[in-house]
Amino acid sequence: MTATGSKECPNESMNKVSHDQIMGMDVSRDWLDTYCLPDGLQLRLPNTADGHVPLATVARKRHALVCFETTGGQEWRL
Repeated sequence: MTATGSKECPNESMNKVSHDQIMGMDVSRDWLDTYCLPDGLQLRLPNTADGHVPLATVARKRHALVCFETTGGQEWRL
């Protein structure tokens, strides 16, 4: 337990996620439209394995919290 009384996260990588770096994403069948805070970086990548790789790379380098919105189950590949 931590000082706040919550259990510690067993996944060490979660402790490295920055809430100062947030990536918001709209997921569609063909595209991943991403907007990054606080700097406003915008990415449009294909919703394919070839698009997921650079997206994951950007998220890891930023230690970003990634949030996405989807309709129709298009998020399952992520």
